[in-house]
Amino acid sequence: MVEHSRARRAEIGAARSQRTRLRLIEAAARVIGLQGEHMPAIEDFIREAGVSRGTFYKHFATRHDLMVALWEKVGRDPYRQTWIAYAGVPDRAERVMIGVKHQLLRATRNPAWGWLVLRIWLEEGEMYEDILRLARADIDAGKKEGRFTFLDSGYAANLVFGALMGATKTILTSNPEEDFIVEATTMILRLLGLTIEESRRVALLPLPELVAGSLSNG
Repeated sequence: MVEHSRARRAEIGAARSQRTRLRLIEAAARVIGLQGEHMPAIEDFIREAGVSRGTFYKHFATRHDLMVALWEKVGRDPYRQTWIAYAGVPDRAERVMIGVKHQLLRATRNPAWGWLVLRIWLEEGEMYEDILRLARADIDAGKKEGRFTFLDSGYAANLVFGALMGATKTILTSNPEEDFIVEATTMILRLLGLTIEESRRVALLPLPELVAGSLSNG
């Protein structure tokens, strides 16, 4: 009976700890969304979560650890949805288009997510490595297939993501014209060596149904 009681208390304590951890992650997401370009501090997160600094450090050793958890919980999943959506698309330019429009549309509909992506890109770039590897694979393959023309794939990938993050920030900080996403996608495809006519044609293609559906949910 005593052992059962101890086990039950431990179970309740673990559940409470998990709820507090999730509370901090959700609070961090709200703070980043609200503060936008301003870099939030630990004090901002604990104030929003309504917990003490000691409680924060019970769950996260550093601010970086919280950002890792936030990225895993909130930031990365939309990219995984995109990978599923374009898994069967053979054209590398169309795959780039899907990834670009996915990010820009989602940032339009969920600014908090957009600010999280920008914050991770600026502060915690190593978290983006798996996404960069996938993009680099498409860029490399596109060059080998003759779809893209550029001198160095590393530079090309950096230019593409730099332009994508710049376009994301434009969406979050201003009220761009209705065709901004198509224009931004066109320019990014131009960076990979497509003609303006072909870039525009690809940029105007509809997104696969899975991406469009996932975006409508937030």
